[in-house]
Amino acid sequence: MLLQALNRLWPDPQPALVFELGGGVLMGARRSGTAVLARAERELPEADLASDQPQPPDGLQDAIQAVLGELQPVPSPHAAVLLPDEAVRLALVEFDSLPRRAQDLRNAVEERFRNSLPFDSRLARITFHTQHGDGRPSVFAAAAAGEYVLRCESAFEAAGLCPGFVGSSCAAALNLVDDDAMTVLLKHGDQAMTITAVEGGTVRLLRRIALPDLRGADAAACVQEVLADVFPTLVYIEENLGRAVEHLLVAGFGEIQPALVEALPDEAGSPARPLLGHPLAGASCGTGLMGYVHG
Repeated sequence: MLLQALNRLWPDPQPALVFELGGGVLMGARRSGTAVLARAERELPEADLASDQPQPPDGLQDAIQAVLGELQPVPSPHAAVLLPDEAVRLALVEFDSLPRRAQDLRNAVEERFRNSLPFDSRLARITFHTQHGDGRPSVFAAAAAGEYVLRCESAFEAAGLCPGFVGSSCAAALNLVDDDAMTVLLKHGDQAMTITAVEGGTVRLLRRIALPDLRGADAAACVQEVLADVFPTLVYIEENLGRAVEHLLVAGFGEIQPALVEALPDEAGSPARPLLGHPLAGASCGTGLMGYVHG
């Protein structure tokens, strides 16, 4: 996977159960390899994940047990858990040369997060993946509040599961971007859009932009707001990364997604398209889950 777990307790093989939190929904799947054998979901109350002490949604344990009941038979209690985009801060850190000592590299990544997290960076769960593309070496990193991760893990443990992998929905979704072209993924969560440029499995650009809740909003106005951020980003990529965008992928924009796909430009003759097909094409939850399954 492009980004390792925020907390990994068991080695491969990867667990048969995968859960994703996001968009007021808990989604779970039982899989065999890259095949999804069963999928279920439950609605959850909204949770404020932008605070300095984010909390999992109320009723999470009950939702886990309800979803688990629909995924039977369960071959093992081991599970992967993907956190919502708003609960995880992603960063792309470039270096002239990577520090040779592993601890020096970790210190440099933690320093990058120190002044940008809404919670205490000293108590954060931080993980990162080193990248060695054609350009400068870089690190694709993620950070989440340690207490939030612990509370989520505890809810799954109380439901009888072993959450051996806790990771990022957005990072997992990037496993679905599998070609060598310069590809941009627009992924919307509850409160923000993440724009990620990936080339040959390497994250080249990462932007997170606050966006209002799109549910029930005026579609045309929302599309224009998204385009106002997308167009300058496409120009920046071509001028600064040395390669024009060839594919545009879209996920999580709900009811406005068809209009957004229609309004986005063709890049290198390739029209924009949803990252996933029906029924998860515009869903705010599920993209990371499918990315983990196919990772």
